[in-house]
Amino acid sequence: DLVHYGDALSLETLLVRPWIDSRQFSFILPAWYLITLFVASILHFGLRRLLKKLHLLNEYVLLAITFLISAIAIYFAQKGYNTGLCLQLAKVGYVLPYLQAGLMFRNFEKLLYKHKALSLILLMGAIYLIEQLSPEPLYAGPIWASFIGNPACLILANLCSVLITMVVCELLAPAFARSRIVNAVGENSFSIMMHHPLIMFLINLALFGLSMVIDMNFNTARLKADICYTYPWRDDRIFLAYTAICIAVPVLVKVWTDNLTLRLYRRAKAREQS
Repeated sequence: DLVHYGDALSLETLLVRPWIDSRQFSFILPAWYLITLFVASILHFGLRRLLKKLHLLNEYVLLAITFLISAIAIYFAQKGYNTGLCLQLAKVGYVLPYLQAGLMFRNFEKLLYKHKALSLILLMGAIYLIEQLSPEPLYAGPIWASFIGNPACLILANLCSVLITMVVCELLAPAFARSRIVNAVGENSFSIMMHHPLIMFLINLALFGLSMVIDMNFNTARLKADICYTYPWRDDRIFLAYTAICIAVPVLVKVWTDNLTLRLYRRAKAREQS
Protein backbone atom coordinates (compact mmCIF):
# COMPACT_ATOMS: atom_id res chain seq x y z
CA ASP A 1 0.00 0.00 0.00
CA LEU A 2 1.14 3.52 -0.73
CA VAL A 3 -0.05 4.92 2.62
CA HIS A 4 -0.76 3.36 6.02
CA TYR A 5 -3.19 5.92 7.44
CA GLY A 6 -6.95 6.30 7.09
CA ASP A 7 -9.58 3.59 6.89
CA ALA A 8 -10.93 1.75 3.86
CA LEU A 9 -14.18 2.81 2.20
CA SER A 10 -17.18 0.98 3.65
CA LEU A 11 -20.73 1.67 4.79
CA GLU A 12 -19.42 1.96 8.35
CA THR A 13 -16.74 4.54 7.53
CA LEU A 14 -19.14 6.50 5.31
CA LEU A 15 -22.30 6.47 7.44
CA VAL A 16 -21.41 5.52 11.03
CA ARG A 17 -17.90 6.69 11.82
CA PRO A 18 -18.55 10.39 11.01
CA TRP A 19 -21.03 10.45 13.92
CA ILE A 20 -18.55 8.76 16.27
CA ASP A 21 -15.07 10.23 15.76
CA SER A 22 -15.04 11.96 12.31
CA ARG A 23 -11.44 10.97 11.63
CA GLN A 24 -11.75 7.85 9.51
CA PHE A 25 -10.34 9.49 6.37
CA SER A 26 -7.04 11.32 6.81
CA PHE A 27 -7.40 13.46 3.69
CA ILE A 28 -10.56 15.12 5.03
CA LEU A 29 -9.48 15.23 8.66
CA PRO A 30 -10.03 19.04 8.79
CA ALA A 31 -13.76 18.32 8.37
CA TRP A 32 -13.88 16.78 11.86
CA TYR A 33 -15.87 19.72 13.23
CA LEU A 34 -18.78 19.61 10.73
CA ILE A 35 -20.73 16.81 12.43
CA THR A 36 -19.72 18.20 15.82
CA LEU A 37 -21.01 21.67 14.97
CA PHE A 38 -24.21 20.21 13.46
CA VAL A 39 -25.02 18.21 16.60
CA ALA A 40 -23.99 21.13 18.86
CA SER A 41 -26.31 23.47 16.93
CA ILE A 42 -29.25 21.08 17.41
CA LEU A 43 -28.47 20.73 21.12
CA HIS A 44 -28.10 24.50 21.48
CA PHE A 45 -31.47 25.00 19.76
CA GLY A 46 -33.05 22.43 22.08
CA LEU A 47 -31.66 24.15 25.17
CA ARG A 48 -32.97 27.50 23.92
CA ARG A 49 -36.45 26.04 23.32
CA LEU A 50 -36.46 24.38 26.75
CA LEU A 51 -35.51 27.59 28.53
CA LYS A 52 -38.16 29.47 26.58
CA LYS A 53 -40.86 27.00 27.65
CA LEU A 54 -39.71 27.34 31.26
CA HIS A 55 -39.77 31.15 30.88
CA LEU A 56 -36.08 31.25 31.81
CA LEU A 57 -34.66 32.20 28.41
CA ASN A 58 -31.80 34.62 28.87
CA GLU A 59 -28.61 34.76 26.82
CA TYR A 60 -26.43 34.92 29.93
CA VAL A 61 -28.23 31.98 31.53
CA LEU A 62 -27.77 29.99 28.33
CA LEU A 63 -24.09 30.96 28.25
CA ALA A 64 -23.68 29.76 31.84
CA ILE A 65 -25.40 26.44 31.04
CA THR A 66 -23.28 25.83 27.93
CA PHE A 67 -20.18 26.81 29.91
CA LEU A 68 -21.03 24.22 32.57
CA ILE A 69 -21.70 21.52 29.94
CA SER A 70 -18.36 22.29 28.27
CA ALA A 71 -16.48 22.14 31.59
CA ILE A 72 -18.08 18.77 32.39
CA ALA A 73 -17.21 17.46 28.90
CA ILE A 74 -13.59 18.54 29.30
CA TYR A 75 -13.40 17.01 32.78
CA PHE A 76 -14.63 13.60 31.63
CA ALA A 77 -12.40 13.73 28.54
CA GLN A 78 -9.43 14.31 30.85
CA LYS A 79 -10.51 11.25 32.84
CA GLY A 80 -10.23 9.09 29.73
CA TYR A 81 -13.74 9.31 28.30
CA ASN A 82 -12.56 10.52 24.91
CA THR A 83 -12.77 7.47 22.68
CA GLY A 84 -15.58 6.00 20.59
CA LEU A 85 -18.92 7.73 20.99
CA CYS A 86 -17.60 9.57 24.07
CA LEU A 87 -15.19 11.40 21.77
CA GLN A 88 -18.04 12.95 19.78
CA LEU A 89 -19.97 13.80 22.94
CA ALA A 90 -16.89 15.46 24.41
CA LYS A 91 -16.37 17.55 21.26
CA VAL A 92 -20.03 18.58 21.11
CA GLY A 93 -20.01 19.63 24.75
CA TYR A 94 -16.72 21.47 24.31
CA VAL A 95 -17.91 23.75 21.46
CA LEU A 96 -21.27 24.74 23.00
CA PRO A 97 -20.15 27.89 24.90
CA TYR A 98 -18.25 29.17 21.86
CA LEU A 99 -21.41 28.79 19.79
CA GLN A 100 -23.43 30.75 22.32
CA ALA A 101 -20.67 33.36 22.80
CA GLY A 102 -20.57 33.86 19.02
CA LEU A 103 -24.29 34.62 18.98
CA MET A 104 -23.81 37.10 21.84
CA PHE A 105 -20.79 38.78 20.26
CA ARG A 106 -22.92 41.25 18.30
CA ASN A 107 -24.04 42.80 21.61
CA PHE A 108 -20.46 43.71 22.54
CA GLU A 109 -18.94 44.23 19.11
CA LYS A 110 -19.15 48.02 19.06
CA LEU A 111 -17.81 48.36 22.60
CA LEU A 112 -14.94 45.97 21.90
CA TYR A 113 -13.93 47.73 18.68
CA LYS A 114 -14.43 51.26 20.03
CA HIS A 115 -11.51 50.94 22.45
CA LYS A 116 -9.27 48.46 20.64
CA ALA A 117 -6.04 49.13 22.55
CA LEU A 118 -7.78 48.91 25.92
CA SER A 119 -9.60 45.76 24.83
CA LEU A 120 -6.33 44.07 23.86
CA ILE A 121 -4.65 45.03 27.13
CA LEU A 122 -7.57 43.78 29.23
CA LEU A 123 -7.92 40.53 27.27
CA MET A 124 -4.21 39.74 27.39
CA GLY A 125 -4.17 40.57 31.08
CA ALA A 126 -7.13 38.25 31.58
CA ILE A 127 -5.35 35.40 29.78
CA TYR A 128 -2.22 35.93 31.91
CA LEU A 129 -4.31 35.86 35.09
CA ILE A 130 -6.18 32.74 33.97
CA GLU A 131 -2.92 30.94 33.18
CA GLN A 132 -1.58 31.83 36.61
CA LEU A 133 -4.71 30.48 38.28
CA SER A 134 -4.57 27.19 36.36
CA PRO A 135 -2.49 24.54 38.16
CA GLU A 136 -1.29 23.15 34.80
CA PRO A 137 -0.39 24.61 31.41
CA LEU A 138 -3.51 25.06 29.29
CA TYR A 139 -3.94 23.00 26.13
CA ALA A 140 -6.97 22.15 23.99
CA GLY A 141 -6.92 19.58 21.19
CA PRO A 142 -10.61 19.29 20.33
CA ILE A 143 -10.11 16.99 17.34
CA TRP A 144 -8.92 14.26 19.75
CA ALA A 145 -10.78 15.67 22.80
CA SER A 146 -7.38 16.05 24.44
CA PHE A 147 -7.32 18.73 27.15
CA ILE A 148 -4.81 19.84 29.79
CA GLY A 149 -5.52 22.23 32.63
CA ASN A 150 -8.51 23.39 34.64
CA PRO A 151 -11.65 23.12 32.44
CA ALA A 152 -13.05 26.54 33.44
CA CYS A 153 -9.69 28.25 32.91
CA LEU A 154 -9.33 26.52 29.56
CA ILE A 155 -12.71 27.76 28.29
CA LEU A 156 -12.16 31.31 29.52
CA ALA A 157 -8.67 31.51 28.01
CA ASN A 158 -9.96 30.27 24.65
CA LEU A 159 -12.82 32.78 24.65
CA CYS A 160 -10.37 35.61 25.38
CA SER A 161 -8.06 34.35 22.63
CA VAL A 162 -10.90 34.45 20.10
CA LEU A 163 -11.77 38.01 21.12
CA ILE A 164 -8.13 39.06 20.77
CA THR A 165 -8.11 37.62 17.25
CA MET A 166 -11.27 39.57 16.40
CA VAL A 167 -9.79 42.84 17.66
CA VAL A 168 -6.49 42.28 15.81
CA CYS A 169 -8.39 41.54 12.59
CA GLU A 170 -10.36 44.75 13.03
CA LEU A 171 -7.10 46.67 13.50
CA LEU A 172 -5.53 45.16 10.39
CA ALA A 173 -8.62 45.38 8.19
CA PRO A 174 -8.02 48.96 6.91
CA ALA A 175 -4.49 48.05 5.79
CA PHE A 176 -5.37 44.79 4.03
CA ALA A 177 -9.01 45.21 3.02
CA ARG A 178 -8.11 46.18 -0.55
CA SER A 179 -5.46 43.50 -1.03
CA ARG A 180 -6.58 41.03 -3.71
CA ILE A 181 -4.35 38.33 -2.23
CA VAL A 182 -5.70 38.73 1.30
CA ASN A 183 -9.28 38.80 0.01
CA ALA A 184 -8.66 35.71 -2.11
CA VAL A 185 -7.27 33.82 0.90
CA GLY A 186 -10.10 35.02 3.12
CA GLU A 187 -12.80 34.06 0.62
CA ASN A 188 -11.32 30.59 0.19
CA SER A 189 -10.31 29.81 3.78
CA PHE A 190 -12.70 26.84 3.97
CA SER A 191 -11.27 25.33 0.78
CA ILE A 192 -7.71 25.89 2.01
CA MET A 193 -8.47 24.26 5.34
CA MET A 194 -10.27 21.29 3.79
CA HIS A 195 -7.73 20.45 1.10
CA HIS A 196 -4.33 21.16 2.62
CA PRO A 197 -3.70 17.52 3.75
CA LEU A 198 -4.33 16.28 0.21
CA ILE A 199 -2.10 18.98 -1.27
CA MET A 200 0.70 18.12 1.18
CA PHE A 201 0.38 14.50 0.14
CA LEU A 202 0.54 15.43 -3.57
CA ILE A 203 3.66 17.53 -2.94
CA ASN A 204 5.28 14.61 -1.15
CA LEU A 205 4.17 12.23 -3.88
CA ALA A 206 5.90 14.42 -6.47
CA LEU A 207 9.04 14.53 -4.30
CA PHE A 208 8.84 10.75 -3.90
CA GLY A 209 8.77 10.36 -7.67
CA LEU A 210 11.73 12.71 -7.98
CA SER A 211 13.63 10.77 -5.31
CA MET A 212 13.46 7.67 -7.52
CA VAL A 213 15.57 9.54 -10.06
CA ILE A 214 17.71 11.74 -7.79
CA ASP A 215 19.33 10.80 -4.47
CA MET A 216 17.65 13.36 -2.17
CA ASN A 217 17.27 11.63 1.22
CA PHE A 218 13.49 11.36 0.95
CA ASN A 219 11.95 9.32 3.80
CA THR A 220 9.50 6.95 2.12
CA ALA A 221 8.52 5.31 5.42
CA ARG A 222 7.46 8.69 6.84
CA LEU A 223 5.46 9.42 3.69
CA LYS A 224 3.51 6.19 4.16
CA ALA A 225 2.95 6.66 7.90
CA ASP A 226 2.50 10.43 8.36
CA ILE A 227 0.18 12.58 6.25
CA CYS A 228 1.89 15.71 7.62
CA TYR A 229 5.40 14.59 6.68
CA THR A 230 7.54 17.43 5.31
CA TYR A 231 10.65 16.80 3.29
CA PRO A 232 13.71 18.05 5.30
CA TRP A 233 15.26 20.18 2.58
CA ARG A 234 18.13 22.36 3.87
CA ASP A 235 16.36 24.31 6.65
CA ASP A 236 12.98 25.37 8.04
CA ARG A 237 12.19 27.47 4.98
CA ILE A 238 10.73 24.32 3.44
CA PHE A 239 7.75 24.78 5.79
CA LEU A 240 7.06 28.15 4.18
CA ALA A 241 7.09 26.49 0.75
CA TYR A 242 4.60 23.84 1.89
CA THR A 243 2.39 26.53 3.45
CA ALA A 244 2.48 28.77 0.37
CA ILE A 245 1.58 25.88 -1.96
CA CYS A 246 -1.21 24.63 0.33
CA ILE A 247 -2.72 28.12 0.28
CA ALA A 248 -2.12 28.95 -3.38
CA VAL A 249 -3.46 25.75 -4.95
CA PRO A 250 -7.02 25.89 -3.51
CA VAL A 251 -7.25 29.60 -4.34
CA LEU A 252 -6.11 29.07 -7.93
CA VAL A 253 -8.41 26.07 -8.39
CA LYS A 254 -11.34 28.10 -7.02
CA VAL A 255 -10.58 31.00 -9.38
CA TRP A 256 -10.30 28.61 -12.33
CA THR A 257 -13.56 26.79 -11.50
CA ASP A 258 -15.39 30.11 -10.97
CA ASN A 259 -14.20 31.38 -14.36
CA LEU A 260 -15.16 28.09 -16.02
CA THR A 261 -18.61 28.17 -14.41
CA LEU A 262 -19.09 31.79 -15.53
CA ARG A 263 -18.10 30.93 -19.11
CA LEU A 264 -20.46 27.97 -19.24
CA TYR A 265 -23.26 30.12 -17.83
CA ARG A 266 -22.67 32.83 -20.42
CA ARG A 267 -22.63 30.28 -23.23
CA ALA A 268 -25.89 28.79 -22.01
CA LYS A 269 -27.45 32.25 -21.85
CA ALA A 270 -26.20 33.08 -25.33
CA ARG A 271 -27.72 29.88 -26.73
CA GLU A 272 -31.06 30.66 -25.11
CA GLN A 273 -31.11 34.14 -26.66
CA SER A 274 -30.05 32.95 -30.15
